[in-house]
Amino acid sequence: MSLLAWAAMASSVAFALLLQIAFSRRAQGSSSRVFLLFCLAGLSLSLLDLGLQTAVSARAANVWARVQSCWPFLPALLFHFALVYSGIRPTRWRRLGLLVLYAIVLALTLIGLTTRQVTAGVEREAWGWTHVRPLNTATLLATVFGASVGLATVIIVFRHSVRSRGEPNRHQTRHVAIAAAIPVLTGLLTDGVLPLLGLRLPSLATVSAFFCALLLGSAIRSHGLFSLSPTLAAESIVAAISDALLLVSPAGTIQRANPAAARLLGAEERELLGQRIEAFIPPDDLPAVSGSGPAPGATPARVEVTARSRSGVRLPVAVSRTPVAAPDGTPIGTAVSMQNLTEIEQAHEMALMLDRAIATTRTGVTIRDRNGQIVYSNPADVAMHGYASLDELIGQPARVFGPPEAAAPLSVAEVESMDGLVREGLNVRKDGSVFPVRLVSDIVRSKAGRVIGVITVCEDISQRRQAEEEVRRAHEQLRATSGALIQAEKLAALGELAATVAHEINQPLNAIKISCQASLRALQRGETGPGEQDLREIADLVNRAAEVVDQVRRFVRRAEGAVVGHVDINAVVTAATALVARQLEDRHIELVQDLAAGLPGVIGDAVSLEQVLLNLIVNAKDALESGRPERRRIEVRTHRGAADRPDGGAAVVIEVADTGPGIPEHLHQEVFTPFFTTKKAGKGTGLGLAIVQRIVDQHHGKIQVHSVLGRGTRFEITLPGVAALAEAGQASS
Repeated sequence: MSLLAWAAMASSVAFALLLQIAFSRRAQGSSSRVFLLFCLAGLSLSLLDLGLQTAVSARAANVWARVQSCWPFLPALLFHFALVYSGIRPTRWRRLGLLVLYAIVLALTLIGLTTRQVTAGVEREAWGWTHVRPLNTATLLATVFGASVGLATVIIVFRHSVRSRGEPNRHQTRHVAIAAAIPVLTGLLTDGVLPLLGLRLPSLATVSAFFCALLLGSAIRSHGLFSLSPTLAAESIVAAISDALLLVSPAGTIQRANPAAARLLGAEERELLGQRIEAFIPPDDLPAVSGSGPAPGATPARVEVTARSRSGVRLPVAVSRTPVAAPDGTPIGTAVSMQNLTEIEQAHEMALMLDRAIATTRTGVTIRDRNGQIVYSNPADVAMHGYASLDELIGQPARVFGPPEAAAPLSVAEVESMDGLVREGLNVRKDGSVFPVRLVSDIVRSKAGRVIGVITVCEDISQRRQAEEEVRRAHEQLRATSGALIQAEKLAALGELAATVAHEINQPLNAIKISCQASLRALQRGETGPGEQDLREIADLVNRAAEVVDQVRRFVRRAEGAVVGHVDINAVVTAATALVARQLEDRHIELVQDLAAGLPGVIGDAVSLEQVLLNLIVNAKDALESGRPERRRIEVRTHRGAADRPDGGAAVVIEVADTGPGIPEHLHQEVFTPFFTTKKAGKGTGLGLAIVQRIVDQHHGKIQVHSVLGRGTRFEITLPGVAALAEAGQASS
């Protein structure tokens, strides 16, 4: 291979390595993108030159030479990279200039590819294939273009090198400047100066590209190119901060604006450039902004002014201004930072409202920091604990509110793990007195989510505890009164039975008395004593009287002595009707019992259920006393109800019906109201049905009344049954 072929191969390898290094740095930003395009262009041209120098025929060499007409892209991309690397902001006119530049590049490339104006052909020399360039306008324009763009690139980079601060940054920019200068100087020497002197040398473009790639690689690896240059870092910081930033020239025009400034002023960044600062800050407030500002290095002056967005909306802003100077100390403008005070003022107003709300609430509020020290207590909390002012509590440990024997307050970590805590306990006042409180604690977090303390809401529940105690005492008194009323109702019902009981006992006693007197007279006359038949009759009469007494004794025992167990409803009905059967018979009232067999048992108190039935039968008897004799009838029925229990157990229904005058419909619910009665004055307490309903409720049942005027009344009691009892009853029967 020729020398130029080896040079093209070396250049290709150098650009390939440079491209790999640039990719490995994962560089961001426009400068890195342009640099990668420059590396791709350099690699492409080096490979094209390698193809040219290794061509075996003139025909093949002409093809490779024609394709190499895209060489103007390389200096154009290097110039573009120099602009971005040097931090020159792309204004509207600069963007237009770049478009023109790439248009010229494209035009020169098309001319070279489609005509022989730039490259007429190739010749074989000792060092390799050489381009034959005719002397015409196109060749002259291409040469001037390459030289001008190259010189502009060198000037931009060297100027940036002079202005750079810091030794590493200077070394970096010098490497870039030399890398840009080598192709320019080589091209001017081999394609400009030497041909004018009649000297012909091989084109050293590939060799210069190789050294350019080496210097740029050194700038990347040794001096941190694309790692994080001060310019790129500054641009990133300015774009990321939330405050609006403007760079205002000494003449008062906006030269730079960050995205926050565009959002605040309601315009695009490019729309702000070149605008007068007066367009956004009214002239009355302008001197505060456009003044000389603090000296370099001093704290920026901060003033509050009213800005105006592009749409005319007035915004309260806090403005800080700092003078900006060139490296040689020449003032170049003022950096203006604006902070929107609208949200701050709204947050301040909200904080004032919240503080006022907490201060006026009657519930105590205390905030302690992570160390357990009190940092705030509202007036209600201060007064609740007997302190004169908040100053007495600030800095005190939170356990100052607890009695000495109480446990230490929960730590911040404990409250956080419980996700809030509600509890009741005892707090102590400044004078040592103790009072009950209800406490609600939760975590206080910063905007970033960091735990900064604990807030506790404290409520004095002394009055509530006192009210609860009064309610408890009243409830106990009500229970005692209710028990007494139930017992009184039993006694009242017993009074209704007094005549019948006396009659039931008096009859056997009179018979016994007559038998005994007859026996005594017989003995006095010397006759034989009473026979066996007379004694049997006396014994039966005594048993009859004892049974009546036993029934009365079982009925009048107190409810507190009641025994809850499995109850046979039919047995309860039989016992209750036995007490009133004689009384009903004396009043010519027919008592009919229709008791279904195999009913489920009921869990309850048999005596209480007897009282329920007795009250209903006595009420029916009283209602029938005003009816016609032929219609005096009471029916007591039992039957199985619907299977509406969750466990599938059937219900037991007890019905007590009479043929009395009935109850008006509007009184159906009032009959269960305590002390309500339809009986005549002096007869009845008005508690019978109220007690009946209470006993039924205690047995988890329900009672309903069905009545039609002139046709009678029917009370229906439904009690939950026990399936096991029904099965046991069927087995025993």
